[in-house]
Amino acid sequence: GHVAISRRIAERWRLIGAGIVG
Repeated sequence: GHVAISRRIAERWRLIGAGIVG
């Protein structure tokens, strides 16, 4: 449910953050 969605969003944002920082 919402937990799965949250994990998906968190993972995507983590990748985006890594791209910005890197």
